[in-house]
Amino acid sequence: MARQLVPLTDSGLPHQTDDPAELLQAWDTAMTDFLAAAEAAGEEQWSAPSPCPGWTVGDLVAHITGIERYLMGRRDPDHEPDYDRLPHAREGLSRYTEIPVDLRRSWSRADVLAEAHTTHTDRRQQLQAQLDDGDTDLPGPFGRPTPAADLLRMRIFDIWIHEQDVRVAAGLPGGLDSVPAWITAGRLGAALGKVWVKTVGAPEDCVAEIDVTGPGVTMTMQVAHLPGGRGGQVAPVPDPDATVRLSWPDMVALGAGRVSPQEGAERAVLGGDADLARALVTNLAVTP
Repeated sequence: MARQLVPLTDSGLPHQTDDPAELLQAWDTAMTDFLAAAEAAGEEQWSAPSPCPGWTVGDLVAHITGIERYLMGRRDPDHEPDYDRLPHAREGLSRYTEIPVDLRRSWSRADVLAEAHTTHTDRRQQLQAQLDDGDTDLPGPFGRPTPAADLLRMRIFDIWIHEQDVRVAAGLPGGLDSVPAWITAGRLGAALGKVWVKTVGAPEDCVAEIDVTGPGVTMTMQVAHLPGGRGGQVAPVPDPDATVRLSWPDMVALGAGRVSPQEGAERAVLGGDADLARALVTNLAVTP
């Protein structure tokens, strides 16, 4: 007899909102926390390698600044990195995002941070003005109009992930229970259903349970292969087919591609169908 699966439209996690005003506040928090971590890393850690392949702490600051400047409509001078010396920037998007980072590698730490703080202030004012004017769509990546809530969630996710990159590089634990952390958890959780169905190839009615144990974010959710080939979160059922239990930092490291899938599988506790559980935990990367 087939399970009676009840799809859920609400993840049940705190701080999940479609209100652009609330998301703007969360974006401001994410930027403030990111820059505070970069400042705390100090001069001695500015060139320290981060978990983000090929990028140092200073590169991460340049990246966040470059993206926000682009979204503001500010353009950098033409610049062509020496990609032969940058094997992490292989093609496509990775090369595109490398340009503003490489441009700023010749700058001093003080100049990169000064530009970052100015960009934060100016971007916050711009976003507030756009929302006050009633703009529901904002210029997004590659110039495409993007719903304001979607754009802000996307930016919060990117900024918070890179805050954690800075903290890991500089040995500065923290920030795991902030509002941006929970918004990031919501985006990672929302991707699980698609991974379960499209990547893992779980059979119809098959249910996986993911248990994230903290520190910071704690959550337990079940996703299933629903009729019509969809994957999504469902109300809890007893005896899910596969279970994955892991810490929040490990969930982030896997979701952001900061550790190899094999290493991630070794950090997790797997249960139920071993093949399905391992396939899920080794395919959690949802960032390019």
